[in-house]
Amino acid sequence: MNKELQIARAGMFFWMREATLEMLKRGQEGIEEWQRKMDKGLLAGYEIQGAPRNSGVEGFLKYVVERDRFLGLEAGGHVTNERNFSYWIIDPFIPLREEITQEEYEKISTHGYLATKIRYFLPGEWKTTLMKSPWLGDDRTEWIIERQ
Repeated sequence: MNKELQIARAGMFFWMREATLEMLKRGQEGIEEWQRKMDKGLLAGYEIQGAPRNSGVEGFLKYVVERDRFLGLEAGGHVTNERNFSYWIIDPFIPLREEITQEEYEKISTHGYLATKIRYFLPGEWKTTLMKSPWLGDDRTEWIIERQ
């Protein structure tokens, strides 16, 4: 990766960290505003990427992981059976461990950016279960996502 791209990514993640902290200070209203902004950014990114809406588990794993990696994040996932798949990410919010609670983290991760990704790629009803989290002592965030 070239130096200019590394600098741009570092700046983006610094801005995200600062914006996230500022929104969380405002309570539920701030969290909702953060989610609206994250939704817009993710949706625009997937559309620019050419990711088809409602493209299912295969589309989710292909385009979400591809975009995460483009942003410099480690990410992956796999289908576990016909109803479930996993998705994991070395989360850019790990530096916030000392500043926000596990509950706040789940609001911005599981109920924030992950929920947006699910709505974009997965038609129907899906349940998420947080299996690993840096707030629980793990090295990454991982979910099992199950069709209902």
